[in-house]
Amino acid sequence: METPEQFHPNHKGNLMLDMQKHFAAAAAAAVLMVVGPAAAQDYPKTNLTVQGGWATAGIYQEIEVPFWTERLPTLTGGNVTASITSLNEKGLKGPEVFRLMRMGVIDFGTSALGYVAGDDPQNEGPDLAGIALDIEGARKITNAYKPTLSKLYEEKYGIKLLMIYPAEAQVFWCRTPVAGLADLKGKKVRTGNRTVADFVEAAGASPLPCRSAKW
Repeated sequence: METPEQFHPNHKGNLMLDMQKHFAAAAAAAVLMVVGPAAAQDYPKTNLTVQGGWATAGIYQEIEVPFWTERLPTLTGGNVTASITSLNEKGLKGPEVFRLMRMGVIDFGTSALGYVAGDDPQNEGPDLAGIALDIEGARKITNAYKPTLSKLYEEKYGIKLLMIYPAEAQVFWCRTPVAGLADLKGKKVRTGNRTVADFVEAAGASPLPCRSAKW
């Protein structure tokens, strides 16, 4: 097999793959919840059930797990703790997270917007492939669309949107050189969500839907 060549979607502005954004109960938002005028010892003994992202993701390993298992207990004098598991450990694919939160099975959850688009297409609004050409553009799009998602989640699931953040860089890995859209024609491309599938199909490629955990 030929050694794959990495083709970055932002390479010379020729091609753009969406920056997949995740819904998360992440550190910055959770800190606001637990840090207040009360002393640490005033917090009641509580153990939270947290559903994190993919175990292989840097965000899960470097931010989610340390926050819930180390930072949160420190901020609350050990009174508030959390049990966190990854999507892999629970055998979840992502779309189930919102439903589990609605049923009260988990207290905080993380999932990709593209994964829950099947429940409601509004979830992919800030995540359309080819729209955000850089991180600042992605931030503006997300901030503009966040009130729409907040309303959707509160009305449909009874949950609170705390934070949206970008996943690791999204790229195409190719066995043959790809310099632009025309080079995708006729190729089979694994895609992580529907908006990317539509993007590569419009370029003449055949999308093969596949969740990131299987890549």
